Amino acid sequence: MKRTLSLGIEGSANKIGVGVVDQSGTVLSNVRETYITPPGTGFLPRETAIHHSQHVLQVVQRAMHDAAVTPADIDIISYTKGPGMGGRSLSAAPENPVVLYVSGGNTQVIAYADHRYRIFGETIDIAVGNCLDRVARLLDISNDPAPGYNIEQKAKKGKCYIRLPYTVKGMDMSFTGILSYIEQLVHHPQFTDPGVCEVSKKRRKAAPSLASTPVPPGETFNTDDICFSLQETIFAMLVEVTERAMSQIKASDVLIRYCIDNGCMIAYAGLLQYLSGSFTTMAEATITQRFRTDEVYGPYVDEEPPPRGDDIVAGLYNILAKRNPKTMKACRGIRIPDTVVFEHNFPRGWYTTDMKAKEVVRKQGKDLDANTIEHGFTQDLCDGSPIAATYLCTTEQTTDDGETEVNTLVEVFTRDTLAAFLARKVKPDGILQKFILPKGYQNSVIKVVWSPRVCMVQRRTNKYRIFDRKRAERDPFSITVTYDGPTFLSDEGSVSGNIAIEVKQLCGNIVQHFYYTEHKYITRMVLYFKGDQRDRLWLLWCGSLRVSDRNTPSEMPVNLITNFGEPSMADNAFDEEELLRSADEAYLRLTNDEMFYETYMKRMGCRGAAYSEAAAQGDKPSSSSADGQQEGRASSGAAADAFDWSGLPSLAVETRDRILLEKKSMCCLFEDLFYHARNHFLTRRAEPYNMEIPTDAADALTENGVVDLMRTLRLPAKVQESTASAPMCYVIDSVSRQPLTQLADKAQVWIQTYFDTKLRRLQQAVLAFAGDEDALRSDVMEL
Repeated sequence: MKRTLSLGIEGSANKIGVGVVDQSGTVLSNVRETYITPPGTGFLPRETAIHHSQHVLQVVQRAMHDAAVTPADIDIISYTKGPGMGGRSLSAAPENPVVLYVSGGNTQVIAYADHRYRIFGETIDIAVGNCLDRVARLLDISNDPAPGYNIEQKAKKGKCYIRLPYTVKGMDMSFTGILSYIEQLVHHPQFTDPGVCEVSKKRRKAAPSLASTPVPPGETFNTDDICFSLQETIFAMLVEVTERAMSQIKASDVLIRYCIDNGCMIAYAGLLQYLSGSFTTMAEATITQRFRTDEVYGPYVDEEPPPRGDDIVAGLYNILAKRNPKTMKACRGIRIPDTVVFEHNFPRGWYTTDMKAKEVVRKQGKDLDANTIEHGFTQDLCDGSPIAATYLCTTEQTTDDGETEVNTLVEVFTRDTLAAFLARKVKPDGILQKFILPKGYQNSVIKVVWSPRVCMVQRRTNKYRIFDRKRAERDPFSITVTYDGPTFLSDEGSVSGNIAIEVKQLCGNIVQHFYYTEHKYITRMVLYFKGDQRDRLWLLWCGSLRVSDRNTPSEMPVNLITNFGEPSMADNAFDEEELLRSADEAYLRLTNDEMFYETYMKRMGCRGAAYSEAAAQGDKPSSSSADGQQEGRASSGAAADAFDWSGLPSLAVETRDRILLEKKSMCCLFEDLFYHARNHFLTRRAEPYNMEIPTDAADALTENGVVDLMRTLRLPAKVQESTASAPMCYVIDSVSRQPLTQLADKAQVWIQTYFDTKLRRLQQAVLAFAGDEDALRSDVMEL
């Protein structure tokens, strides 16, 4: 069995590394070259790029020489797409993985779930490695072999501990305070390394003097003591965050590994991606300077079932804020009011809408303290209504029957009560959301139940006036709740057609964004929207979410379908499945949604319904009913298989074999043609695709047959000079009226029907054979 070899190239920092690994994970070579700058200086991108370009070919040659391979042996080339630097990593035992990812470009607490690394917490300013590098430059510490290594050696000599700023906020950390404090330490009178102070003065302005004494009067400290204090403080912060993460997942062991920038880790990551069926074409091989850990999709790890949930699905906010890898933008068209997600008594993320960029953004780190949240939620309060925010959370209660019941609780806050809530030490997991003033005098919320086949839009309106200050201050709950409160406090109503259309469009945007970021399909969701005084729709929260993989049957409840008028029972009986299929066909004609066709129509056997209209207009080469066409094709195939070809003239048997071979080759040929069309639109979406029909296809199908096939597919011929050698060429427009998958399926149906018809004509000629081989040969020649 041939080995699959991957060559990885890592050059995102000051090291250029190349490694070669095989599919078993064996490292065949791992070579690197480091760019080292003089003490007190860092490495700039331009000089680093020059260094890498000068050494990369030599490093590649050395790596291939050490691995004893040639360029022809390499199957995959892997590279670093986004910036990042190697470093120490602490992680829990493999049975319960949580990773403290510490490097020059990242400091994050992460865990793997659902094909991605999810971020528990991270640095809110600079990474640990960046902090160490900058301290090394400040203290004039050598960069050879690495600043962090030399700081560690000096720390071993340190004896005096200096209290440095210690900043841990929940699961997030800050290191700029440490750096600023050390800048002041090197100018302190008790510091005994004057050479370092002179270097610091040359590099920047003198920092303000310290108000406190870092060490007792009469004592001194030096560079070794600063390195010792720096190492102790930073690692104490990292250990605290790691222990907190371990307590959340109930882990008891910690695994310590060391990793530095190298090519073999890139090679193996790329090999896993390739073996899972995912790869990057040369046209898509780009780099990005904004590449977060949780944006990387890892399809090569077996995982839990697809995520799902009811009540408050807070995870949807994070998905909407992620950037679509195709457009590099968040979910389009979605507005979210200021929403803070609380987990384990701490704010984990603040989601809001950037009105200028028109996209959902996520705040974190220093923005998640109580004062900042209170100011953000109360700064624009309307004078007529004191309502500031609502808090929705889920609680579990055990019933008398011993079953667990999940309830959603709602709290409504004014300016005064919001501060008291934020000061609470214990908060149930939930979302704090800024109150949006509704259009009109009563609070009103729109509920949307979406599935691939139906979108139901309803409205509930509170009975009391939102601007009743006395009632708002006495009982804010009663004047704000709709779906999230008792039914007697609100009335059910309908929405206008314009709002219904806009809501359905927003749901479509969410479904498409979810697919491109999570690589899964939404099969059902329940969303709550609200219109403001300027008629803008805001997404409040998600009450239910069901997703599935491509090949997993949809679990959507069919009883959600409403407003279907029953047909007259006089001529034919009520057929619910026929109504659903007709609805799917109408939706496909309006949207040309390829994902909808591939997932919900083709897989559920409804493909034929989409062809009925075209067949009725004479575009199909067989019956007007797609179901009848499939049945006819199946019956003709069965008849061909059941036909007894033994004892017949060799001419008939040879002709049958030729027809079957042409049928198989033409199906494969057009499958490849549409595959190339799909690849074309992945890289050049705005350009039409010219489908050239090979000469052997024109010979097998005849030119008239090709014209008939393209007429069935509704593909226009390309306008070109007519020459004897020019191949037939047809154009697939970039904005096609039909999904490519549907076009490919239509072509397969047409080709199979075409050759099945030939087989039936051959059978008829054989049955009419009376010993006249010349007549049989004449009939066969027409086939």
